[in-house]
Amino acid sequence: MKQSFLFFCAVWIGCIDVRAEAFFTLGGFNGYYGSGGVPPDAFHKLGEVQKGNTAELKCIAFTPSGDWVILFGGNGIWTSNANLPVIKKLDELQKEPNSDVRSVAFAANGAFTIMDGGGFWAEGGTPEGAFNKMAEIGKHGGKLRSIAYAPSGGWVILFDKHGVFYRGIPKELKEALDEAVKNRVTVQCVAFTAFGDWICLTNNGWSTSNLGLDASKLIGAHPNDSPKWLAFVPPGDDGKGPYRLITKPTQHVVATLTTDAAHPDAKVDEWMLYAPQVPNLPCQKDVKTTFAPAGTVVHEESPLKRPLILTRIADGRKDIHAVLTIEATLMSRQLIRVVPGETTPPVKDLSPETVMNLTRPSKGMDFDSKAFQGWVNRSGLKRKEGESDMAFAHRGFAYIKHHFTYQWPTPNHTPTETCTGGCSDCGGLSATFVSLMRANGVPARLLGGRWAVSQDGADIRSHVKAEFFAQGVGWAPVDMSAGVGDTNGAEFAHFGHDGGDFIAFANAEDCVMDSFDGKATIGLFQGIACWWHGSGPDKNSSFKEMWTVRKR
Repeated sequence: MKQSFLFFCAVWIGCIDVRAEAFFTLGGFNGYYGSGGVPPDAFHKLGEVQKGNTAELKCIAFTPSGDWVILFGGNGIWTSNANLPVIKKLDELQKEPNSDVRSVAFAANGAFTIMDGGGFWAEGGTPEGAFNKMAEIGKHGGKLRSIAYAPSGGWVILFDKHGVFYRGIPKELKEALDEAVKNRVTVQCVAFTAFGDWICLTNNGWSTSNLGLDASKLIGAHPNDSPKWLAFVPPGDDGKGPYRLITKPTQHVVATLTTDAAHPDAKVDEWMLYAPQVPNLPCQKDVKTTFAPAGTVVHEESPLKRPLILTRIADGRKDIHAVLTIEATLMSRQLIRVVPGETTPPVKDLSPETVMNLTRPSKGMDFDSKAFQGWVNRSGLKRKEGESDMAFAHRGFAYIKHHFTYQWPTPNHTPTETCTGGCSDCGGLSATFVSLMRANGVPARLLGGRWAVSQDGADIRSHVKAEFFAQGVGWAPVDMSAGVGDTNGAEFAHFGHDGGDFIAFANAEDCVMDSFDGKATIGLFQGIACWWHGSGPDKNSSFKEMWTVRKR
């Protein structure tokens, strides 16, 4: 029995985003279409091929900087930039008698891949998994057709008539591709926008993450004439914007941190426990915090005066069992460009007091040190005249990403130690970014906490992120250690993007509180602070934590 299969999938939570995305489509033998905002010289070259009517248009692809490459029949090549590294290799392949160049693709990190029949050529930081899979397909006689790179670092390989392989792509796209393979439908092309939206074209239908894209509207208006190829023009992001933040709820969680501490050999006179009063922040709303044993709300003594829960126990017990429960709605945030003519709601400025507190140096933000200021000057990280908060943060993030490495465990935690050593963990790298922003007058803060995933063995899921306040935009998220460690992903995949999968215990650094030995400073709250007072030996003390997260 012959079966026909037509699938259409539109996935978009909340209102449809109508952000413009310039694009080209190829269809038929040498038909093409380009939307507003596409390079006019590419239009001209496509027209020349079409006018000759002897060569089939195969592919058009764009580099992250906006240069383009067009492939057409007979290994023909047109490009906006003959000095691109990919052009040198294409010129070599063009001269080989048995070469059959089918497609070219560029990743957000500058890597490029050429598909040439059963073989391929990849250079410039191609993800290892993609490289190995392409090599495996070619080794077993498969015919590689194309690869599409997602801005987050994921990818989709198309091979043979129905072959599909992918990694690190959105769930809805996985489902669309799996359904096509199951029904023996040929996937002709997968294309990603710079902001993560996607369109999948097959020989019997299409699917998209966003009906508001201009390309989606065009394809939807011509259901009987779907293109065979689609390419989005990159925005050439320089951080100048203008921008806005899209914020959406992702999940409602109840997280529990259980802490057990014991000093069995000592005489314990009193316990002093501090737990964070977890705040409402742009990344989390409707937060409720409870703590047992019950305590009273006090305010720590730094200029931020953040609320804490203090419990004191003086009944002689040698061990304590404490439970911190956090209920919250977690929010995703995505920084996007504002389309010309688009109106956005106003963003209230921070109060002068808040700006002062979040641009000051502190024990954990020692950007007033001679060594840190020297690094800023040597690295050219002084804010330029007229440079916006967002543009400077954009530039600072890119510098740290390409000049620092992730190290854990590490002796380098303060910004001065980190910029001197060139490496640190999530806390040190985030603190360096925050200090750089503060040193240039941009309010910024650390977010210490834990991933919204239950503990796995010794992995307690702790993490440190950052955020800065851009005037007219709001609190923009930054995961500096993810940016440093992700060498295959897009340049700014971890700048301005938050998946709504993290619980911040407290905002900013250096909580100052009483202890039995006077004032104590906790650099970042990621659990509870615990002190005891007494006498005697303390040889068999213990401290254990368990982090569990339930989703509602």
